[in-house]
Formats: sequence, C-alpha cells, structure tokens
Amino acid sequence: QHKEFEFDTFQTKKDVLNYMKRRFQYKGGVSLKTGIALDFLLKNFFTPLAESRKDKGIPQIAIIVTNAPSEDNVTNYSAALRDDNVIAISIGTKDSDLTELQTIAYRGDAPFVHRINNIAEITNLAPNIIETIKHIHKMPKVTEIEPPSEVTLITEVPLTTEAPKWRGR
Repeated sequence: QHKEFEFDTFQTKKDVLNYMKRRFQYKGGVSLKTGIALDFLLKNFFTPLAESRKDKGIPQIAIIVTNAPSEDNVTNYSAALRDDNVIAISIGTKDSDLTELQTIAYRGDAPFVHRINNIAEITNLAPNIIETIKHIHKMPKVTEIEPPSEVTLITEVPLTTEAPKWRGR
C-alpha cells in the first residue's frame, strides 16, 4: 500500500495532471487484495487529516482499477465507502469479476462500472469518466434510488493499440 500524494499537495488541476503524467504507472502485483485497498483509501484519503474537504461539500470520488477478482471480500469495505459518501467508480479489465465491480461501485451500473479488454484502453475511457465526475452533483445519492434487479448496462470501450498516456517515466 502506497499513498502517492494527499489532497492538499497540489493547488490546481493542472498541477495534479502534470504530476500524474510524470509519476503514475500501472504497477501490477502478485496478490490482489481489493478490499484492503478500499479500506486503505477510506482511512488514508477520505479523512479530515488528509484534507478531504468533504465537510465543505466537495464530492469524494475514488476510481478503482482492477484486473482480476479480489482475494479478499470487498462487500464491507465498499459499503463503508458508500456510508462515508465516497463515490466509487470501478474499472475492470476482461479478467475482472463483474459482480465485484458492481459491488465496489457507488451504483452497480454505468456510469460507475466500466469494463475494458486491457489496461491500455483506459485512455479511451477517460472522457466518459470526466463527464461522470463533471455531473456527479446532479446524480441521485445511492440511498435515493432502488437497487436494480439485474444490471446489464456496462460501458464497452473500443479496442486500441495506443499505449496509455499516463504511464509516466
């Protein structure tokens, strides 16, 4: 587990994007403990100590990218994020578990759940995620909507050979 930066590290959106372009890399790993990662997010980022600004009405958004089913349970940790009003957007590659992505997401459907064939396609998904974030304040809270009986609306992203622009150095 690694905290790349805190919310108060940068002053502008441009500063954040420049940092992400230079530093953010898909690192992979031998073990996938998504539940523990969600708990890490909640305890280390979405807190007053980390300058989350949720007390000022700033939406708390987490984008979770996973490539396989988690080796631990995500249900309780996902619920804890929702209970703390954190809006999770889940993105999974073709080997990820769709039910798990839906469990992690703020709501179990688009625009909060996305499936891509491989990590390189994440750049094609960026415009959809940006639009979701821009309009997040207009969306009903998860407690204001009925849970779907069946979820079939998942974003499909066209295959591309273009490498992700966020790989950094």
